Amino acid sequence: MTTKAKVAERLTTDDLIMILTANPTAGSATVHYEFTAFGNQGGVGNIVDITVGDITLASGKDIDYETTKSIVFIVT
Repeated sequence: MTTKAKVAERLTTDDLIMILTANPTAGSATVHYEFTAFGNQGGVGNIVDITVGDITLASGKDIDYETTKSIVFIVT
């Protein structure tokens, strides 16, 4: 599944970038969110809690459209 989000360049640490929502598979009561090995380009994103799909701006990072036109997160 692919989800796209438009975000402002003026985000600060811990500002919300996007919210992911998934349903547990059969036999599982909880969904866990985590970036794949290469799924957090430049370490920009932060998953606050593995059981909640909130991705926030990581500490010390910024989003600058002039230098990076898009950011791709891959979450499992």
